[in-house]
Amino acid sequence: MRCFFTGQSGDRVYGVVYDIADSDKNILDEIEGLHVGYEEKQADVMSSEGVCYAAWFYYATDIDASIQPFEWYKQHVLIGAREHDFPEDYIAEIAAVPTKADPIKARTKLETGLYKNALGRDFSE
Repeated sequence: MRCFFTGQSGDRVYGVVYDIADSDKNILDEIEGLHVGYEEKQADVMSSEGVCYAAWFYYATDIDASIQPFEWYKQHVLIGAREHDFPEDYIAEIAAVPTKADPIKARTKLETGLYKNALGRDFSE
C-alpha cells in the first residue's frame, strides 16, 4: 500500500475512516445510493498521524450545482466535522453552503431527533 500525493502541499481531504462489517456493506450501499448517482472507489489515505489506510469511498457521478442539501443534512455534516476536530476554515466552508427545507417534515424530525440524548439536550443547535 502506498499513499498518493498531489504534489501540492496545501491539498487535503478531510474525512473519517470507519471499519464496517462485510455484512453491513449492502445496507450502507443502499443508504448512500450506490449506482443511483454515486459510485465507489478505493484509495489509500493517510491520517494526520501519518498512518496509511486502504479506504473505500462513495463519489457523486451526477453533479448538479443547483441542487441544495436539506438543512438537516448540512447539520449532520457540521456536527461530524466539529466532533472530529476538522479545521475551522473547512467548517466555515461547510457552514456557508446554502440549504433548503426538507418538504417531508417527518424525515426532518427523525433526522434532527438523532441529536437529542437521554438528558434532552439537542446537539443540532
